[in-house]
Amino acid sequence: MKVWTRWFWPGLVATSLCAALALWFRADAIESDLKSRVLAALTADHPWALITLDGRDLTLSGVAPDAQAQAEAIAIAASTAGLRRLSNGSVLIGVAAPYLLSGEKTETGIHLTGFVPNDALRGVIGGEVSGILPGIPVRDDTKLARGAPPSLAALAGFGTRMLSYFTVGRFDISDDGISVRGMALSPDDHLAAMEAAASALPAGSRLTSLEITPATLAGDYRWSASADGGRVSLSGFSPDADGAAVARMVRAKFGAVTLDDALKPAVGAIRGFESVTSMLLQVLSRLDHGTVTVNGGAVRVEGEALTEAARIEIIRKLAEDLPAGYAGTATVSLRPVGDGDMTAAWCAGEIARLTDGNPIAFEPGEAGVSPDSFGQLDLISYSLRRCGNTLLEITAHPDAGSTDPGQAGRRAQALVAYLMESGIDPARLRVSDAAHAAGGGDAGAGGVGFAVIED
Repeated sequence: MKVWTRWFWPGLVATSLCAALALWFRADAIESDLKSRVLAALTADHPWALITLDGRDLTLSGVAPDAQAQAEAIAIAASTAGLRRLSNGSVLIGVAAPYLLSGEKTETGIHLTGFVPNDALRGVIGGEVSGILPGIPVRDDTKLARGAPPSLAALAGFGTRMLSYFTVGRFDISDDGISVRGMALSPDDHLAAMEAAASALPAGSRLTSLEITPATLAGDYRWSASADGGRVSLSGFSPDADGAAVARMVRAKFGAVTLDDALKPAVGAIRGFESVTSMLLQVLSRLDHGTVTVNGGAVRVEGEALTEAARIEIIRKLAEDLPAGYAGTATVSLRPVGDGDMTAAWCAGEIARLTDGNPIAFEPGEAGVSPDSFGQLDLISYSLRRCGNTLLEITAHPDAGSTDPGQAGRRAQALVAYLMESGIDPARLRVSDAAHAAGGGDAGAGGVGFAVIED
């Protein structure tokens, strides 16, 4: 009767072990299946998410780029069929304020530092850098942080495009602002960078600063200026990075003229270039249909002087006033006055045209005429020589706030002396009594008035 016990208990033990092993292998298979399905759902959009499983209990971990990504990952994991319990151990990356991102171009490559909001955008920015600057190594040391401005990728693209015009340089993004600095690859690249900075900035962004060092020019440094009527044309190269200094000189010496500025920024001129070009613009203002050029150290002036005094002075300046390293030649003739006298009405209109918007300038606080106005006075003198015996009445006024009672009179006499030296008969020049008044009159404070009177 007890024989069956000999095989019952061993059989029961064996059966239990087999059942336990079957359950263990099945649990492992369930856990593996859950893990693969959760990871498949998370990997595409949330590669930051990490999971651990204990049977059908899942723990989510990792550093989420933002609260939305964290919530999406939790929802994806929670919706997985077969999951019993979900625990969230993920955390959010820190917030960067201000949000900074920089790119530096050196001889060895591009170095990115600062912050990006996620790996996806890091890849976008890195790909754009490689696309705009192909073949240049890129080292990416950016870190993840929340708080990125919506325009971060666009600003990084703008900064990288600016770097494409530089031999070396960098951009620095701070929130929605970007600063750019660098050395231009060439004069043409300098102009292209300035144009891009003015037109390609992403909407809603700010260019906080732009500093471009002109390229160093290989070969002779060329510069040219010409004047024809009411137009001044500039070409060649200039160390003035944005052309503002040259434009100011042209306005001061020529007044209200049309300026065609085709100068390209570059360094490499012989020392003293700025003083040479300033002197040449002064010379050009006293020529009719004139051209002045610099080619390395060779300076050339061509044109017709409006007065004999101007012609003599131009030739003298080319011979005596150029700095070391420069040598000048001048081909300057005297412009003929022409046949026949013009009417007093024509003369009055011409003088008014020449002085409209182009006030005569004096040395600050002094009576002497500023050299910036020599060209304008030469034009007035030339017009007067075409006007027969008509008289010119001159009214001058002191500076606003001047306490010098004789300043206006001395200024009027300085104008008379200049016109006399230019060839005008002193009998045709009069100083108005108003010149001795402290202000008032049509010319206004510090101004000059001219009135043509028929003899």
